[in-house]
Amino acid sequence: MIKSRDRMVEGLAFALRFEREGKEFFQKAACLTSNSLGKEVFWTLAQEEDVQRFYLTLGTEERGHFLPILDSYDYFSDPVGWFAQKERSLF
Repeated sequence: MIKSRDRMVEGLAFALRFEREGKEFFQKAACLTSNSLGKEVFWTLAQEEDVQRFYLTLGTEERGHFLPILDSYDYFSDPVGWFAQKERSLF
């Protein structure tokens, strides 16, 4: 059981590292390939990494706005249920 867990953790660590290094990977590939279409594809993928990061950041920011509003809505629409839910999350 521990071996499979360790392999899962190792695989997830690899995926995280690949995601972090994605832009650099695509830039390097664009420089190394001699195929003009390949260069264009890899440069586009590198630029899309920036776009993805921007939208992830924007989504996180928007979620930070949404959750307090949702919490307030839940409280005012059902205070008893809201308190019961909050008490459960403490334990």
